[in-house]
Amino acid sequence: MNVVERIQIKLKEKGLNIKILEKELNFGNGTIRRWDSNSPSCDKIEKVANYLNVSMDWIITGKEYNELNEEERELLEAYQRADAGTQKSIRKLLDIPENQSKSSDSQNGKAV
Repeated sequence: MNVVERIQIKLKEKGLNIKILEKELNFGNGTIRRWDSNSPSCDKIEKVANYLNVSMDWIITGKEYNELNEEERELLEAYQRADAGTQKSIRKLLDIPENQSKSSDSQNGKAV
């Protein structure tokens, strides 16, 4: 499951959809759907997490932070601090295709 799919699950629980969420958070139309192929910024993930009342970790990895082991936490934190170019290089190094990076990462408990 990827970032967008996790967001959709929470929205469905609340009887909402992505278009409504984007409007509520003043995101451009289609912003969240583009997260399937582009890494979202931390500030946008934070806004979505706060709106949905979930952790940023859950949106990114599908796990709560306290479910990660120490090495996974360190990797997640380093990835989150990295700029978009470095994140792209990491995905390339791990042989994670650009359009599948979120779902593969979440299945492996790694950052997106």
